[in-house]
Amino acid sequence: MCVVGYNDQKSAYKIFNSWGTEWGDSGYGWIEYKTFRSIVNEAFVAYDARNNISEVRDRLLIFTGSDWCEWSAKLRQEVFAIEKFQVDVEKYFEVKEIDFPKKKQLSESQTKRNQELATKYQVRGFPTIVLLDGKGRQYAITGYVQGGPDVYLAHLLKLQTHRLKREEEIEVAYKASGHEMAKLLDRILMPLYEIGALDDYQDMVGKIIESDMDNKVGLKKKWSSILELEQLLKSPSTIPTRDTLAKVNKYIQDFDPEGAQKQKAYVLKASVLGAMNDREGARAAFKLAHAADPNSQLGKMIENILTNEK
Repeated sequence: MCVVGYNDQKSAYKIFNSWGTEWGDSGYGWIEYKTFRSIVNEAFVAYDARNNISEVRDRLLIFTGSDWCEWSAKLRQEVFAIEKFQVDVEKYFEVKEIDFPKKKQLSESQTKRNQELATKYQVRGFPTIVLLDGKGRQYAITGYVQGGPDVYLAHLLKLQTHRLKREEEIEVAYKASGHEMAKLLDRILMPLYEIGALDDYQDMVGKIIESDMDNKVGLKKKWSSILELEQLLKSPSTIPTRDTLAKVNKYIQDFDPEGAQKQKAYVLKASVLGAMNDREGARAAFKLAHAADPNSQLGKMIENILTNEK
């Protein structure tokens, strides 16, 4: 069968079956999201052979708290609700809103699906705008930008231009070899790691490690440590126990991370300590996390946490 559409109100995908037009509604039918996830083991994206794949639009995921978040409402009023912007943005992006309302009731399946997406893209506040390429790989994350619809569209297109430039840089990197390839891919991948998009670029991580097997330029150790940290972050619920805390401390001691790695490690440590009711220890860990990269998006969020707790 082929998925040809979806309807969030029905919480279902529209499908077209190969059994002919006598089946369903002239060959079409609906299958609930929940059922789809339970029976589909493998799927492929089909493109019209008459069109170039490069013409597939990027995707814009809008994570919002529509009926309670002041900044979500402000961005909608100033940008997304403007008809001209809606027309213009559709030329470049497929737009999808993922809402987390407090007054409006969503279906259980829709609530679960929205939460899964928020977890996948590490959404920590609203509004959060995630940009994906035509293959579904994340390449940027943003939020509210002052200036209205024209300014916001220019902002999105600038991020898209950075993606196109990055793809050219990736082509150059893959033509190199050995340590040179590792260094080029490292420079390309770090900004993507910092926004939490590493899962979409695991092939590049593998190439970096493979190209620096002797760790001569330090990138095998660096990216092996990043993968270990990501595994810690993905541990089931990151259970707040002394064992979890010991693993985080061991990671910090063994790898002595810097920048974004150090920041993520200490945020994890702070979260575990906070869940264990060690508020003083959690605050100290948050301070170390902030100092590691104060100007990053996460660094600014940590600053707000520290300020609000005073």
